[in-house]
Amino acid sequence: MKTKQAHSDSQIDFIQLYQLLDTRTIGQDFWCFKQLPSTNTLVKKLPAALADPGLVCVAVKQYAGRGQRQNEWIAGKHTALTFSVVLKPEKEQSLHMLLQVAAYSVVTALKKCCAVNATLKWPNDVLIGGKKACGILAEGTFKGTELERFVIGIGINTNGQLPPELSDTAVNLSGILGRDVNHTALLAAVLNEFDEQYNRSRVDLKQQLLEINRMHRGYGQLNRVRVENKVLEGSFKFLGIDLGGYPVFLDESDSVRRFTKQDVRFEPLD
Repeated sequence: MKTKQAHSDSQIDFIQLYQLLDTRTIGQDFWCFKQLPSTNTLVKKLPAALADPGLVCVAVKQYAGRGQRQNEWIAGKHTALTFSVVLKPEKEQSLHMLLQVAAYSVVTALKKCCAVNATLKWPNDVLIGGKKACGILAEGTFKGTELERFVIGIGINTNGQLPPELSDTAVNLSGILGRDVNHTALLAAVLNEFDEQYNRSRVDLKQQLLEINRMHRGYGQLNRVRVENKVLEGSFKFLGIDLGGYPVFLDESDSVRRFTKQDVRFEPLD
């Protein structure tokens, strides 16, 4: 395992991390920075020789992170665990499905590491008590027309105080646990789980998808669906995410509806 640290003020104790890490694919190489605009942006720009599959890039402070639809994600020093993982595209592997695998890995890691129950919100959020605790951004880079690498960016709210304007929609782990979160232990837990679930997805995706769907908010329930901020008429029963990583519904006429646009949101009906 190789480590490249660009600073001395790291939130990660690499000696402890090496002791906790138990992976086959993810975590073969580490880059750690005091601050970055965005870990995803940096990793996407790296030449192929420096972005081997399994590379993990961590930022203590991220000041121009990006979410879905280019929403900004700002993480202050030690207030969030922000990192990106490089993976090699496999034949017929969907980037959207890989995002779901990553989100599921965070949910299961939080359960094991922090005894916290979390749920998924399509397409890219992890919720605790209905509030956002983690966001995930999955991107691909191309060499010509050939997909070269997947980059999975993960940001988990951990310590400190959230801005007052986010108190109704977001939550951090320290507020739930009543103590600060050890970033090294949390990073190891997420990487271990992501490595296991990623490798499992290559051989057992159908069974894994059943487990992922059970974690999704609104699964098996009637939902209100919005497409490009327009509320669709009627209610839709959420049947789950399909193998492509997209949500599938049953509408009021018993027709199956699959939505492939990223700008789709749905909420369970009260």
